[in-house]
Amino acid sequence: MADMVNFNLRLEKDLKEKTGEIFENYGMTTAQAIRMFLHNVANTRKIPLVFDYQANDRTPSASTLEAIEEVKNGDVIKYKNLDEFVSAFNETT
Repeated sequence: MADMVNFNLRLEKDLKEKTGEIFENYGMTTAQAIRMFLHNVANTRKIPLVFDYQANDRTPSASTLEAIEEVKNGDVIKYKNLDEFVSAFNETT
């Protein structure tokens, strides 16, 4: 096991609470998130400044919107049953 050290960090209570909720959504603690950040900086030698997670952004992507339009326009392949779908799927893979 690597040598371990304690790392104490002072920050605003409100900041810890707000970010803690976001980390919980990812299934991790604040300490785990900070550790992951530090590992990323050490491995890439860069500070990551872009985070694409947006909890309240439920806007479909461009490709999803395109797929929705295809379905609305009837531009889809229909199968009679699951076996027919599986057979067609296996032919393309």
